[in-house]
Amino acid sequence: MLGFVTNHGYLDNPTFRGMRESLMNTFDKIYVLDLNGNSKKKESAPDGSKDENIFDIMQGVAICLIVKTKA
Repeated sequence: MLGFVTNHGYLDNPTFRGMRESLMNTFDKIYVLDLNGNSKKKESAPDGSKDENIFDIMQGVAICLIVKTKA
């Protein structure tokens, strides 16, 4: 099991299509919590308020847990 906090840009950017495919082919389970908060995209919270980043940075953040159970 591997867990990491990272920029969330790779989740929907077409440039990272190969990376997402490689992760899906390598790991058995992938759990991603997209915390959003990208001030450059002017994202908003579900209630319409400003979506602020929990780390007070401009980039959006994601938490990823990936699991490999097979040898």
